[in-house]
Amino acid sequence: MKKYLMFGVPALVIIVVAMMLFSANNEQGETGTEKKTETAAADKTDSSDKDVSEDKGGETDAAGDTDEDAADDGDEEDGVADNENSETDGRATIVTSKGDIVVEFYQDVAPNTVENFKTLARKGFYDGLTWHRYEEGFVIQGGDPNGDGTGGPGYNIDAEFSLKPHVTGAISMARSSDPDSAGSQFFIVLNGDNASHLNGQYSIFAIVPNMDVASQLRRGDKILEIRIEEEASGEKATD
Repeated sequence: MKKYLMFGVPALVIIVVAMMLFSANNEQGETGTEKKTETAAADKTDSSDKDVSEDKGGETDAAGDTDEDAADDGDEEDGVADNENSETDGRATIVTSKGDIVVEFYQDVAPNTVENFKTLARKGFYDGLTWHRYEEGFVIQGGDPNGDGTGGPGYNIDAEFSLKPHVTGAISMARSSDPDSAGSQFFIVLNGDNASHLNGQYSIFAIVPNMDVASQLRRGDKILEIRIEEEASGEKATD
């Protein structure tokens, strides 16, 4: 009996120890599985955050610029601010079927464009033409002898782009995709808040200080004549 007890006790101890080791290993395995699961979840979260970050980086502001472009615009604004102080030189009156529009030229910003406009006005080119395009809250456009946006004086002039912004009342030359394709068509900005994307893309050559009449223009209204300041008496120059 003692012999069986002597062998029974060690055997029992071995069994207990073995059970304890098995239990410890099992807990360690479960912990490792939990850690592995947590790591996978963390990786998934990091991946999701990265996607969101990339999406935000690709978002555009209201002007259609990326954040990087917006920073570039900020750099240009300093130049535009300086250009905004450019003094006007010379005036003209656009007589329309809705009333008179006084125009002040930016001779120093676009001298060739201003001279082209004056030359056409002196010849009576614009007399009787219609405002063929009206975009509410954007622009009113005229100066096309065909009346449909396809006409011009029979020649083109070189672009004179500048940093001067397309604010409300700015007058700029219309053109096709070719920068040097302007001729006689011009537009007046009705709301500068909707025209910032035009900056640096079209030749601004004048400004309308008072938009009371211009804001009333619609498609089909007429340009009766354009009087350059030195011709305010109504007598037109002949070339």
